[in-house]
Amino acid sequence: MIRLLKWFRQSTVGATTVEFALSIIIFLLTLGVLLEFCRIAILGGCFDWAVSVASKQIKNESQIVNLNDYKNKFKDHANRNIQSTGVCDFVSNNDIEADIWFFKNIEDLKQYTESGRGANVDDISFPIAMYMIKYPYKALFFFAPSFMTDGVFERRILNIQEMSRGAN
Repeated sequence: MIRLLKWFRQSTVGATTVEFALSIIIFLLTLGVLLEFCRIAILGGCFDWAVSVASKQIKNESQIVNLNDYKNKFKDHANRNIQSTGVCDFVSNNDIEADIWFFKNIEDLKQYTESGRGANVDDISFPIAMYMIKYPYKALFFFAPSFMTDGVFERRILNIQEMSRGAN
């Protein structure tokens, strides 16, 4: 076995074919990594747009009475906006995790972000709302570690709720 490995290392017969095959493999791996990073960037942009539009659409709906209804409608709007881009048709409604927190003032928001919990974060009449959407990313072309993609696919947006404005 050692003699065979020594011959393979020193022989020049077929070296061009082996080098060409290795070059093609490295090229395809590089292409897969680039495609995956491009896909992550495009999906991130779609999620940014979908969350901001969904938060605007949901705050202007007047028939919402409780927090669960509010969360479900926000999730539906976000999913509809994500799929309307044409780039993210594979994202289903069950894949998206959406949540909303409401705050009476900036101090409540600060307390919530520092400690992870706050006083009353489910009163939809409070003027400050934090919308969150999270998508568990699944790599398509090449393995992307979760520590790289978890932060990219969790979006939080702060809105000042102007409930009395109506659908403007």
